[in-house]
Amino acid sequence: MRAKKEKQSCSDENMVELRIAGHSVSLSFAKEPDATAAQRVRNCLIDSFIRQDTAKRGAA
Repeated sequence: MRAKKEKQSCSDENMVELRIAGHSVSLSFAKEPDATAAQRVRNCLIDSFIRQDTAKRGAA
């Protein structure tokens, strides 16, 4: 997986632009941390990894 990173500042947020497997992804980070949002993102990433890994192994 290749990722191209570009950082830019937007008003009160820090933005990161990524290109992953040909798809543009924009991440923005607020000044204050949000534990609930962080947990949701973590769970989504883990779920996505498990689904991709399962599909690669052919055990779907």
